[in-house]
Order: sequence, then structure tokens, then C-alpha cells
Amino acid sequence: MWVHPPTELDRAPAPVSHLARLAHLSARLRLIGEGPSSGGRRVQREGRDRPVRPVQRWIEKNLTNPPMRAALRLGIAPRSFALLETTGRRSGKRRLTPVGNGLDGSVFWLVSEKGRGASYVRNLVFDPRVRVKTGRRWREGQAVLVPEDDGWARRQKIDDGNGRMGRLDGAIFRASATEPLTIRIDLRD
Repeated sequence: MWVHPPTELDRAPAPVSHLARLAHLSARLRLIGEGPSSGGRRVQREGRDRPVRPVQRWIEKNLTNPPMRAALRLGIAPRSFALLETTGRRSGKRRLTPVGNGLDGSVFWLVSEKGRGASYVRNLVFDPRVRVKTGRRWREGQAVLVPEDDGWARRQKIDDGNGRMGRLDGAIFRASATEPLTIRIDLRD
């Protein structure tokens, strides 16, 4: 593990307010992410070197996903989204993740923004039995990673089938995706 040299952030007293803590943590993450073993924080795509945005991840986890998850559970979310249920690899508890609706007959296509680094991908690798809720219906299935599939093209096809909201979600996906990985879920009726 790469350890950065001590800085004023290491010697500073712990911040008091929530926002100050977040700024302090963000500054530390930027320093750690600049080291030789940055853990994939910089990703090369189409000639651009860009950092993974920790703030965007925090916004997804704490601001956008909870209300979307609730709307999906109630069956009132836009049709361009679905709810993926996996089993936690450590806890064994049910994990619900809002995803783009990739339903195509008896197959559900999904493209992970962070590849194998996404928690739900690690969960479904551990236990490939999943459930998917589209609209008001839950369907069980078996997930399979398809690394040879072009994730960018697959995601574009999913977005095109999901109208304006799907295209908007796809634009956000393309702006933040680091290593898209296609996942096929074979659904049972």
C-alpha cells in the first residue's frame, strides 16, 4: 500500500461540522488517489484521463438512489428503471439497487458502470441468483457476466429502448462510467 508523506491535513485537528468532515475526507481521498497505487482512481477512455468522482458516488448512494429505490418498490417509478435484488456476499441480507431497465423478453440486460468493482456485481458473482422488479412484477433469474460484450453499445441499446428518461440516464452513465461490464440475467417465468 502506498503511503503519502505527512501533510498539513494529517496534523490538522478533526473537523467539527458535517460539511467540514466531508471536505476533509475529500481532500484526503484526492491525496491518496494521486499515489502510484491509486487503486484505479484514474481511468483512460477515448484519450482522456479523468478521476473517478467520489462526490458523484456519494450523491448516488445518499441522495438519488434512496427515493428511486422507494418509488421502484412501490411500482411508481418511470418505466426506464428497474430494481435489482441481490444477496449480500458478507451479510447474506437482501440488497436492492436501482438500475436501467434492460428487459428484453425473458432476458434482462444490465451494464455496470464500475465493472466488477460495483458492490452489486461482487454480490451476484458470489450468488448469481437474483430478482428483478420491472413495473410491479418481480421475476427471478440467474445472472451471468458477459465481459466479451461491448458495454458501451449495450448500454446505448438499453437507453434507446427507454425513451427520454432512459437517454438522460444513459448520458449520466456515459459521463461517469469507468469500466462498463455487461451482465445478462436469464429470467424464469
